[in-house]
Amino acid sequence: MSGVDLGSVLRRLRRLFDRPGYPTPTDAEVLARFVAERDEAAFELLVWRHGPTVLSLCRRMLRREQDAEDAFQAAFLTLARRASCIGRRQSVGSWLFKVAFRVALRARERAARRSVVPLAEQPEPAGPAPAGPDAEVRSFLDEEVSRLPEKYRAAVVLCYLQGKTNTEAARELGCPRGTIDSRLAWARQRLRQRLARRGVSLSLAGLVAVLAPSGGNAAVPAALVPATAHLALLFATRGAAVAGLASVPSVQLAQGVLRAMFLTKLKRALAVVLAVAAVATGSWGSFRDQDHFGKSQLPAAEAPGQPAVEAPAPPADQHRKDEPILWTPRVLASGEVALPDRVVQSDLVVSGRVVALEPKDVEAVLAAAPPYRVDYRIAAAKVHEVLHGQKDVKEIRLGFISPGQDLKVDKAGKPNPPIAPSTLQPFTVGQDGLFFLRRHHQSDFHVSFAFFGGFYGRGNDDFMKTLEDVRRLNKVLEAPLEALKAENPTNRFVAATMLIHRYRLSWLKERKVPEKAINAEESKLLLKTLAEADWQDATEALCETKYPPHPYRVFLELGVKKSDGYDPPLSSSDFRDTLRYTQTWIQDNQEKYRIQRFVAPEGVRRQLSKVIQRIRGF
Repeated sequence: MSGVDLGSVLRRLRRLFDRPGYPTPTDAEVLARFVAERDEAAFELLVWRHGPTVLSLCRRMLRREQDAEDAFQAAFLTLARRASCIGRRQSVGSWLFKVAFRVALRARERAARRSVVPLAEQPEPAGPAPAGPDAEVRSFLDEEVSRLPEKYRAAVVLCYLQGKTNTEAARELGCPRGTIDSRLAWARQRLRQRLARRGVSLSLAGLVAVLAPSGGNAAVPAALVPATAHLALLFATRGAAVAGLASVPSVQLAQGVLRAMFLTKLKRALAVVLAVAAVATGSWGSFRDQDHFGKSQLPAAEAPGQPAVEAPAPPADQHRKDEPILWTPRVLASGEVALPDRVVQSDLVVSGRVVALEPKDVEAVLAAAPPYRVDYRIAAAKVHEVLHGQKDVKEIRLGFISPGQDLKVDKAGKPNPPIAPSTLQPFTVGQDGLFFLRRHHQSDFHVSFAFFGGFYGRGNDDFMKTLEDVRRLNKVLEAPLEALKAENPTNRFVAATMLIHRYRLSWLKERKVPEKAINAEESKLLLKTLAEADWQDATEALCETKYPPHPYRVFLELGVKKSDGYDPPLSSSDFRDTLRYTQTWIQDNQEKYRIQRFVAPEGVRRQLSKVIQRIRGF
């Protein structure tokens, strides 16, 4: 690697393993040495090995060299702090690539915020320097490689990004050569599939050509390697505040990523605790953690440089078994709105980035009731992809309540009613991620859903998984008949829940939606799906924090009345009689009843309140 004193590094290496004939140490051995003894020379060796790959990624994502070097250092600082927590120490390069991608995203957002100017003078926000279509494809690839499962990402990083042979990668990862071949083939197929969703079609040879670094990876400046190793040791052993590093840009970036890692881990732990508590108290019958993407067939193995072999198509029945799960049933955290409901209640869901703020606020009505007016600040956003809603949208105007509106008074001097703090969350330049939006009912801009959070940042660990989930959930709304005929019964029920919630429409109180019957076949399939759902656990019918909810709760949203022939035994002391009657009624009326009436949320709550009072002590 040019730019680094190789002799100095080799001398350090000999001090690490001072035994005659000792072979070159693996990443796992070097990292273990750093964790056990806080040996700066050991960490410097890791920076020397993986620095070119990390710096190349940071330079592709960031325009300014200083920003790229800050992100480079932040990635290694994160490694130093988290070194003892890395499970697969032989995959340090893979771990660093994913962390470096997340750090560079944060650095890009920070660079964009530095350059806030009026809309008329707003330049293209900070990001990869335009270099033709190949640069765009490479940026897509970087993102998709960071999303790969670790064992596949490790093979890609070693063989394509670091230029090792399959045999060398197998030795480093401690697995057979054939395993590396298979993992590379699987990764290539997955990357091509994900690029195709973005409108990029590449042959296997073209994919490898884009992945392989042209002219090698970036040379790391000679002073940057030892400086990074020394800074990392201080950061890991003494902390930013004690070492006087709190104002260093790379330290600030690393601290932001570490906080995000901690919060993600905390959320996962909380979800597990809630699930265990729900099972222990009988809130719901089963909690299964299913693979969201389903199983995957490994394509035929091949090594770089050998003729490409396309993977065989899976058997027809295998597709049914591996149908991706739309949503795994689970108990929701307090205040959480399930992703399917977010999609249903949004007019528009896009992946995009805020590029500017308009100089003047816009006055508009806050809500239909009470109809008082506030000032909205308008953010302009570029749309990367429309996931739900009008497909030809390239740019959108996002409105958020301008600061100080919670203190505004009307012309008569009467103060406005209190505004919930959650509705005052602003959009900022450089904000990049998923936007769940509703069209303002009287103006030409969109607003986010305040009550469940209308923005999900790209920096979140599970951002790309959430993006895939939204794509699948939107297909339910675009092709309801196909969704209701899915092989997987869980998917059918989630689809039915989404569609019935969509047709309820009463959560759009400010809009007048005429009542009309839905498609007859769709109505029949919806009722059929409800009838075939699991009605056994009566306590689930009362659980308000599970998604999808009990089929009885979904049925109540239809607003079926006595005049429709639905007359459950309300006087019965056993609530299960009501459930059995309702399920039987649905089975008997699939052909007769046509879904067309809607019930307000208050109506559903009133009915459930009556049911709860009636079965108290059940």
